[in-house]
Amino acid sequence: MFNCDSAPHNESPFPGLRLPPGFPEIIQEAIMQSVFEQDLERLVKQYDQPGPRYTSYPTVPVWPQGSFGREYAEALEAEGTKDRGISIYLHIPFCRTLCTFCGCNKVITRDAELVERYLKALEQEMAAVAKALGQRKTLSQLHLGGGTPTFLGLDQLTRLTEMLKHHFEIDPEGEWALEANPRVTTAEQLEGLFDLGFRRVSFGIQDIDPAVQRAINRNQTSSQSEKAFSVSKKLGYQSINFDLVYGLPLQTRVKFR
Repeated sequence: MFNCDSAPHNESPFPGLRLPPGFPEIIQEAIMQSVFEQDLERLVKQYDQPGPRYTSYPTVPVWPQGSFGREYAEALEAEGTKDRGISIYLHIPFCRTLCTFCGCNKVITRDAELVERYLKALEQEMAAVAKALGQRKTLSQLHLGGGTPTFLGLDQLTRLTEMLKHHFEIDPEGEWALEANPRVTTAEQLEGLFDLGFRRVSFGIQDIDPAVQRAINRNQTSSQSEKAFSVSKKLGYQSINFDLVYGLPLQTRVKFR
């Protein structure tokens, strides 16, 4: 389902701004950009409302109460009849320390037994999903997010991929991606994950300013980030991404640039 809330095509999103018909498109765009930049503060104040993450749609508060499990099962059954691959997101919620800005579902722990129980639960869910689909589907896309996926050891990450292979067909041309924390991700893990089929890695950098890092409880040296990048590049990862966050404590426009 896709929803786009926008102003009607014959109305300007900026009150009072009207451009005559036939105005050159490139000039229209330049004017609109200028007005947008000048009006940005008003727009932010007007539409700044507390709410769930915009990346989740529909957002959690509008989920139907008491019927989500049934609707999920029906959606899986319907997907099983379609002749196409599936995408799977696996959430690994564990972290060693808490980054104070983080709004993700996370568990701060060093408890190895808790991780083992979670992996067993994941395998049970995989089996249930595979059964609900009604046929052995092809896994075309896989994304490991967190938390910190590389909180898991390489042996555990290998087990995780073996679980997937047991329940689904693996597309040899499929896209496998993961999120990684340069502070805890080792060269051995990156090499092992590459051998398992991962070709995209996204490193959480957030900010390189030590003062900002201290403010969010995420002390991460530039050398750690540089090493993670160089190892990944040498191994042959096809996409290496750095996550940066704007709006953290002590950040300024000048520093962020």
